[in-house]
Amino acid sequence: MAEEARIKILVEETVRRAHLIAEHGLSILIEFRGQKILFDTGQFKALFWNAPQLGVDLKKLDAVVLSHGHYDHTGGLAELIDQRGAVPVFAHPDVFQKRFHVTETSSREIGMPWNRDTLEAKGARFHLNRNLTEIFPDVFTTGEIPRENDFEIIEKGFQIQKGAGFSRDAIRDDQALVLKTQKGLVVILGCGHSGVVNTLSAVGRAFGTTRFYAILGGFHLVRASEHRIHQTIGALRELSFDIISPMHCTGFRARAELYKAFPEKFRDWHVGDTGSFG
Repeated sequence: MAEEARIKILVEETVRRAHLIAEHGLSILIEFRGQKILFDTGQFKALFWNAPQLGVDLKKLDAVVLSHGHYDHTGGLAELIDQRGAVPVFAHPDVFQKRFHVTETSSREIGMPWNRDTLEAKGARFHLNRNLTEIFPDVFTTGEIPRENDFEIIEKGFQIQKGAGFSRDAIRDDQALVLKTQKGLVVILGCGHSGVVNTLSAVGRAFGTTRFYAILGGFHLVRASEHRIHQTIGALRELSFDIISPMHCTGFRARAELYKAFPEKFRDWHVGDTGSFG
């Protein structure tokens, strides 16, 4: 069977190849049946350094998909549009929400560093949707993910401004990308703030399956308790899949546990690595 889909990691936390750089963030090039889709844009620098080193021409993109509105997934968008010109950008309507990370002693902005007017003036053509949306044949954004289990909880440090203070950010714009391949569904998460289990449950219901070909991207378990990590692994054991590749915000502890749980299915993908499906 001919190769149906290919991914290339352009931005991620770690790199093991010469002439490439790592960055806190994520950006993945997806080539699927002739379409070139960029899933997230990293913070900024790494995307534009790594792409030419890897032979990726960002001017040839057919679309951009944003997983959610945090800076480490959207920071490269303005420069990308400057280079690419007019391009469709698929996202949730809340992607422009002003966001903060708040502790007892400090707060800092962590939202998208660009406003909609600026990006549209540069040529971004936004397609904003809260629901499952087919953006190309057999390519879907999930839209909002229902929060159904009791262990995949948004950290209290993620906040939005409310009056003179803050309130917890539910990060409702968090979404995944789904490829419907001949071997099964490929699910690509940005940060997985909704929870990887909640995400797979929603995708499974939408497509009538508990069978996935590949699950990859950020699982946001970097500060998760041991209980949450083990609950996540237990839920994943109830599903069928061939490949799992946790990246970015998953964290070392969770990645190690996922490797121990699924050693034959685990793929250790980082900046510059490629994966083929089909």
